[in-house]
Amino acid sequence: MQKLIPAEAAPAEHVALIRQSPLFNEDWYLRTYPDVQILGLDAAAHYLWLGSLLRRDPSSDFSTAGYLEMNPDVGAAGMNPLLHYVKNGHREGRRLAPRRRALDPASWKQGSVPAIADAPSVLLCAHEVNAHMFGGERSFIDMLEALGQMRLNVYVTVPKEGNADYIELLRAKSCGLFAFPYGQWSKNRDPDETSIEDFTHIIEQCNISLVYCNTIVLVDPLIAARRAGRVTAIHARELIDHDEHLCNRMGMDAKGIIDRILKQTDYVVANSAATQKLFAHSRRSFHAPNVAKVDALDMPNPVADRIVFGIVSSNIPKKGIADFVEVARRAEAVAPQAFFRVIGPDNDYVAELKAAGLPGNLEFAGYADTPAEAMAQVNVVLALSHFAESFGRTVAEAQAARRPVIAYRWGAVPELIDDDQTGFLVAHKDVDAVVARVALLCREPHRIAAMGEAGREKILRQFAPVVLRNNLRQALSAMLSEPVALRADATRRLTIIVPVYNAPDAVERCLQSVLTRTDLARHRVLMINDGSSDERVQPMLERFALNPGFHLLVNPQNMGYTRTINRGIQWAGDDDILLLNSDTIVHDGWIEGMQKVALGTPKAGTVTAMGDNSGAFSFPTSGILNPKPEDMSYDDWARRIISFTQDSDPIDVPTGNGFCMYIRRDLMDHIGLFDEDAFPRGYGEENDFCMRTIKAGWKNFISPHAYVFHQRTASFGAEKEGLMKTAMEIVNQRHPDYARKVKAAFGSGRMKQLRALAAKAYEEGAVVARPAWRDAQVGEPADRSIHR
Repeated sequence: MQKLIPAEAAPAEHVALIRQSPLFNEDWYLRTYPDVQILGLDAAAHYLWLGSLLRRDPSSDFSTAGYLEMNPDVGAAGMNPLLHYVKNGHREGRRLAPRRRALDPASWKQGSVPAIADAPSVLLCAHEVNAHMFGGERSFIDMLEALGQMRLNVYVTVPKEGNADYIELLRAKSCGLFAFPYGQWSKNRDPDETSIEDFTHIIEQCNISLVYCNTIVLVDPLIAARRAGRVTAIHARELIDHDEHLCNRMGMDAKGIIDRILKQTDYVVANSAATQKLFAHSRRSFHAPNVAKVDALDMPNPVADRIVFGIVSSNIPKKGIADFVEVARRAEAVAPQAFFRVIGPDNDYVAELKAAGLPGNLEFAGYADTPAEAMAQVNVVLALSHFAESFGRTVAEAQAARRPVIAYRWGAVPELIDDDQTGFLVAHKDVDAVVARVALLCREPHRIAAMGEAGREKILRQFAPVVLRNNLRQALSAMLSEPVALRADATRRLTIIVPVYNAPDAVERCLQSVLTRTDLARHRVLMINDGSSDERVQPMLERFALNPGFHLLVNPQNMGYTRTINRGIQWAGDDDILLLNSDTIVHDGWIEGMQKVALGTPKAGTVTAMGDNSGAFSFPTSGILNPKPEDMSYDDWARRIISFTQDSDPIDVPTGNGFCMYIRRDLMDHIGLFDEDAFPRGYGEENDFCMRTIKAGWKNFISPHAYVFHQRTASFGAEKEGLMKTAMEIVNQRHPDYARKVKAAFGSGRMKQLRALAAKAYEEGAVVARPAWRDAQVGEPADRSIHR
């Protein structure tokens, strides 16, 4: 359809004046703002109608924002800046503002996030600022929030300031923001040396270590970074091999675009598995999915007699709005209780659709400021894009809001929808199949609630913001060649939970070792008496509770291990948790040995210590007691073991062991507590929890820096076999791949190597020798410390 710009917004005589002005460059405008050409709009008319409102420049020689800043009466009168200059400003001697440069004071906005002197600095570059916040803007905010949780100094660049609320949000979540014009990659645009110079100044001024472009269409920042010798990365959000418009815009085929991307950047981060496949032959790619704001979308989905089917989009043709209208038209006969609602901005394309005539069961509801506002207006969401979505943000948001989705099986959308479970997938452009699913849900409306709950669970597990943060943290640790910590970890408190049931002698040994080997000014210990029948236990726990940092809870009756630790986890508030059996003995530095992995390893959700008598976690030999030499103390023997094992990387495994297991609080916020209904008495609860950890994108590790001594089952005694048998039946039923994963992990070469290192502690005369590869230079040495 031909796009229409309202005549009153761009009168022909005004268009002619703009086109004739030497300060308007049509080729430059179309190259700099490729969406204008994609939509088929006249460049001069677009600038008059919309471009100036978005603070777009008509050429490199005229600054829209600068002219309005110097001449505020023009903006107050609502006049187009260039039109005003052509008609009046030139005659009145109004000053033209030169192109804004990155180091102009007006370009800089001080951020609200304090910079850390010794932390790496990242420059996050946006490619566009729209008047409304669509998927691109929301994804950029997600990126900024994820990076903002890390121990990084994040600076932001935007090509203009067309949305004051959005700019303020970016400023508040960063160390600072630069707003200055820079263009996008297209076949007719060469690199802009002025923009490159601007980015170079920023890189030098802010001591940038990594330049991170939030899309593949930015080139100038990458050139500046390469010239300055800094690391570069781009976030690929396009399915290049399915995007004809993109290939036409770039003037090359998909392979050419991909090859050029890999040449001009060091690393690629893909927003979906489908996108990452395009870079599968490169070992420099990572996967960090787009996410949905699950907390803001935790909302009911009441279904009335009239079921509302909606589409939420920017209302451009390629989003499938015409298909949605046709679905509504055909549904009038087969699903009379269905109502259809389009949520998105009014524009010329919407005007054309309305002029062509709409079915009576459809309305255009206008733009919604937030995803939650959009989802509150519908029961079921349709995703009918004609182009291959590289993620499908609206699909994720809909499911997070308990709205089933009917979508084309196209692009990366199938990664988000479990067909017939969280929604329906149909063939691309098969409108009849969409209508059939609409009719099915109208006949069986109870399925909407079931699908909605399943969809929210899927998004919580796979596409919550913490998943993006963890994946980005792993990627940036590799890019910067150093572990990237989280800001909150510097002050993170730990609650050590010791559940107690009888065995007072073992309990006293355990608590005494914890008391003397834990920094109780920083961490705390929670003892929970789970209805011990031995009368000696309670007085002994009360004595320990007199020590600063020790706390005591008493269950009114025996609640069982799993309910007891869940009670402790909830009592601990926002603290990380360390579960410690009451028949263990810890060593000097044990907390540091656990946190070195838990806080220093991206994606670490749980960390289990090595032990002397802890089943599969016994070292050096699994499944037996590994005796401590009688002439050595617990501290000395643990120190000797660790002196050999510390050169091993942490080993990821499918399960942890609750005898000494560290659990990150943000993992529990993500997947919930232990399942106390299925595993009330203990055994199996940590296996199930750790498998849920993996399915949510986290990992379970064994720390080579902690070695805890364990008497084993002092509390359970003869019940052990029955408890284990019942528990493992449930675990294997829930997680059919559990046994295979356990066999692979505990029989791996890395595990055997760790056991061999631990075994050296028993060899007389054995001394620690640092592996040669640890100190070997790889490639050209670089002093990264200068980029701080």
